[in-house]
Amino acid sequence: MNKVYTPSSYYVSLRDTQNCIRKMSRITAGYEEEKRLKELSFDELDLLIYLAEKLALSCRNIVEIKEKTKEDPAAGRTVFETENHGVTVEFDEKTLRIRTPFTFKRFYRDGSLKENYILMNYVRAGIKRWQNEHHTDLFYALRPPLTMLILRKGPSYERSKICDNDNLENGRIVNEIVEALGCSDNALCLDLFSGFRIVRDEKDYGMEFVLFSSNELKEHLDELRPCM
Repeated sequence: MNKVYTPSSYYVSLRDTQNCIRKMSRITAGYEEEKRLKELSFDELDLLIYLAEKLALSCRNIVEIKEKTKEDPAAGRTVFETENHGVTVEFDEKTLRIRTPFTFKRFYRDGSLKENYILMNYVRAGIKRWQNEHHTDLFYALRPPLTMLILRKGPSYERSKICDNDNLENGRIVNEIVEALGCSDNALCLDLFSGFRIVRDEKDYGMEFVLFSSNELKEHLDELRPCM
C-alpha cells in the first residue's frame, strides 16, 4: 500500500491512546482552568504538540487503512489527502514551492520523532493533495540537476532558537520532496542553499522549500539576498 501517513511508531491500542491523553492532561493539570494556553512553558507546549500530532497521525493512519482496504463499509471519501495542515504547495511548471511551519528542534538522534519527522508526513500529504486537485503527477516534473532553497522566515533572529544554516534539520523533508519528483538527492543531483530571512509580514513566517532545475538559478537570485 502506497501510504501517505507512515509514522515509524504510532498508537495501535486504545490503551496507548488513553495513556497519550492522560499525558496531555497531566501537562495542564497544574494550571487553573481560566488560565490561557500561552501561560504554558515552551517545553510544555512542545510536548503537547508532539503528543497531539502523534495521536492525530495514528488516527489518520487507521483511517487511511480503512479507506484503502475498504475495511469499513461506512468509510467514504476521507479528508486525509485534502486537509490543510499548515502546508501549502504551489507549482508553476518551473518551480515547486512548499511552505510549512517552523520545525523547532534539530533531528539530532534516531529516537527523536519530534517536529520535522512528524511534519514530513504532512508535507507528503500536501504534495499528494496538490496532485489530486490539479490532476497532475509531479514525478519527473523537473529536470535534474536541481537546486533547493530552504528559507526560514521570522520577525527577528534569536541565536538561542534559530540553529545555524549548516545544521540541516530538515533533511527528511527534503528527501520527501525530491522523492515525490522521482529524483535523487545525491551530491551530483541536488544543490542546497539554506538561509534565515527576517520578514515583516506575519503571513510569511515559517519555512519555504523552493525547488527548481539548476539552470533556472539566476531567476531566483533575489530570494537568496540576505536580510539587511
